[in-house]
Amino acid sequence: MHAAFSSVCHQLADRSPHVAGGPIGLCHRCSGILGGLVFGLAAAPLLGRRLLASLTTKAQGRWLLLAVLPTAVDWALGASGVWANTPTSRVLTGAVFGLVAGGVLAANLLTARTARAPALSPSS
Repeated sequence: MHAAFSSVCHQLADRSPHVAGGPIGLCHRCSGILGGLVFGLAAAPLLGRRLLASLTTKAQGRWLLLAVLPTAVDWALGASGVWANTPTSRVLTGAVFGLVAGGVLAANLLTARTARAPALSPSS
């Protein structure tokens, strides 16, 4: 698992959840992002096809920018010494971004699926 996630996560042991006495392959923030992404994909149908299909590329970018702000603020305040971010703050801010990213991904998958769907003729 560590090798699979090594290209996307720093995997610092002190910033990673531990299972059976050892760190998992993702840090707290990446775990939150992945969990949020899965939940966002699963929950996207609750938003409705019409709403998902109406999300323009520009709107998707704005949502992603807004969603990454809590993570950026948490990281910047921690890096500057103003705020001591915690495992909880890392997981939650990552989950916010992952949740929105999951919704955006679902919208794009829906758009791609709709674009590929064959048109039905009136006689069908």
